[in-house]
Amino acid sequence: MANVVEKVLQDGFYKSMELKSIADKSERKRINAALSKSNIYTSVWISKSLATQNLDINSLDENLRKKTVDEVRKNIDLACEMGANAIALDGGNNVGIFKRSAAYEALIKSLSEVADYAKKAKLDVLIESDDRFAHRKKLLSLVDDVHEVIELLRKDHKNVFISFDTAHVALNRENVLSSFDTLSPFISQVHLSNAILDINDPLYGDNHIAPGYPGFLTIKKAADLILHAKYGGFNKDTGLRVGVEFRQKNDGPKVHRTYQMSADFLNQVILEVILTDMLKK
Repeated sequence: MANVVEKVLQDGFYKSMELKSIADKSERKRINAALSKSNIYTSVWISKSLATQNLDINSLDENLRKKTVDEVRKNIDLACEMGANAIALDGGNNVGIFKRSAAYEALIKSLSEVADYAKKAKLDVLIESDDRFAHRKKLLSLVDDVHEVIELLRKDHKNVFISFDTAHVALNRENVLSSFDTLSPFISQVHLSNAILDINDPLYGDNHIAPGYPGFLTIKKAADLILHAKYGGFNKDTGLRVGVEFRQKNDGPKVHRTYQMSADFLNQVILEVILTDMLKK
């Protein structure tokens, strides 16, 4: 992983970076050394790590909820060792309508504890909503619910932000642009993520496919979102970090190809934004 970080920093195209939690101390030290020479904003994602351990941050089992929070705290410590700026995660499993209020209470309690711990470490906490019906079936999903949860958290925890994922919103059958508007006061970054929305397609769901057909996320739609943010009153002082999220099978050996495909797509989106801007003037 450290060699990938060094390559990204050397190329200089990206101004922010997302990593997974790193167990190897020597790798963390090497990443820290690389990041300390740059101004790149780095977040450490732990959603997959929590899922593989069957942990659940909004579990109604108090012992499991506490165990999950402890694991997040441990990963905050590891993120600090890497020189990261943020810890990032999503909500836990959806529990159904009758237990949903209690699960949201558990989620807010957990994220408050996480935010307190992260604040002491001078880290931000990035929360990403998922789909509720199509694939991940997570509690924190629908835009109005996400807004209410984050608004409550932000009253006491100003280090909590939203990572906005286009595929998750689209899979919930919600409009991407209006959803961005609703959540924009709390958004600090955007995942330009693609998905197939045809329920009869074998690849329907959150499968992290490459941008473009047969998914919904075209260059034009990605550019439309960036332009919408630009002209829709998004807080320009803080800026907006934007990245492309997709994976390939056996991604490890193909990581440099994935990196290049992401950069190529972003460059095409940037060009579309520039051209559209010129036509407006």
